[in-house]
Amino acid sequence: MDRKQYSVKKYKLSGGVRILVIPVDGKLATSIGFWILTGSAYENPEIQGISHFLEHIVFRGTKNYSGKEIVADIEKLGGSIDAYTSKEETCYYATVLGEDIDVAVKILADIVSRPLFVKNDIELERNVIQSEIDDIMDAPESLAQELFLKLFFGDSQLGRPILGSKDSVSKISGDDLKNYWSENYSGGKIIIGAAGAVDIEKFIELVEENLAKRIFKEKSYHPKINWQENNDGKLVITSKKSSQVHFFIGARTFPFDDERRYALAVLDAIMGRGSASRLFQIIREKMGLVYNIQSFSEFYTTTGLWAVYAGTSPKNFQKLFDEISTQFDIIRKNPIDSNELADAKNFLRGRLLLSSESIWTILNRAVECEHYLGKFISIEETIEKFMNITADDIIELADEILRPDNLTAFAFGDVDGSKLKNKDFEIIQKSANDILDK
Repeated sequence: MDRKQYSVKKYKLSGGVRILVIPVDGKLATSIGFWILTGSAYENPEIQGISHFLEHIVFRGTKNYSGKEIVADIEKLGGSIDAYTSKEETCYYATVLGEDIDVAVKILADIVSRPLFVKNDIELERNVIQSEIDDIMDAPESLAQELFLKLFFGDSQLGRPILGSKDSVSKISGDDLKNYWSENYSGGKIIIGAAGAVDIEKFIELVEENLAKRIFKEKSYHPKINWQENNDGKLVITSKKSSQVHFFIGARTFPFDDERRYALAVLDAIMGRGSASRLFQIIREKMGLVYNIQSFSEFYTTTGLWAVYAGTSPKNFQKLFDEISTQFDIIRKNPIDSNELADAKNFLRGRLLLSSESIWTILNRAVECEHYLGKFISIEETIEKFMNITADDIIELADEILRPDNLTAFAFGDVDGSKLKNKDFEIIQKSANDILDK
């Protein structure tokens, strides 16, 4: 297949800062990202939400740029700049024309290494974040997902919300933010990457010139992430008067570096990833129980999850729960048709190849490999791994992770648990506050 070829060039600067550069022929744009390998899973409970809070604060202004200039200097070039915080990383990224890469690197480097921490800005962003938390609490699907993750991982590093709580955010001080930044925004906790129209030597020079010297000081890595399992084999119901029930059911899997991730991707494609999947075709198209049903997966350094989300009416919830349980039993115990297996593999192959058209996706994938594996896995190798998965591999994995005693289920909506029936799950009711406060 004729497609644009690229290779990942890796470099290591003093103090352990890693750089990945991926020149891609035929591109006018460059995507640049500064990844800090810290997120909500590495926070102490009393300052939960500080990674996300810090992400907000650094955009308020740096030594060389005001908050407005950070955005305006990129946007007047036609580019974009943004950031995100997850369980295990915080990322600051921009996309610009290759000819403007120096502007993007200067701004991103200043954000990461020269934030100002102005007291008034901290208080303004505290209010913004607390409004953001209110938005989630008022959005049923978003709140349901937060509650599900809390039930799934318990009161642990992975179970707590990325944004923290209004209480924890209210207690984070300016000194807390400075100390957290100083401890985590340095050395081996940083991966910097660029993909697209990028000159390797120029990019490395720009990074070295614009990062503050303290960034190059070596810092130790975080301790291992811990998690708890509190609700395996349970369906937890949080009752709320509404026309829609938001339902999650998921299984704990394995870290990113486990080779079974390839079999999981194929299982995911068969069960719920896409409109041709079993769950979509049976539960939506044939039975008409939902508008939206989909599966998703997440990987962390110590564990992972695979889950299904569906929204349905209260009157159809029992049928939905029963049918998903039935489909889990079928995939665990029955042969997989060779055509269905081939279709799932081709789906993954096509999605992977199409994603390589995006320079941001190319960069993000390379950083993900570096973060979790310490090496790059090419698209060609990944496709080969998918293609080598057998039907027996899928059944073996499904039988391992989709047993009822390995599943956590959660329903948020107008559901009366006393009227539900299921022989495999213990059905209990909890309020949202009981789940979040535990």
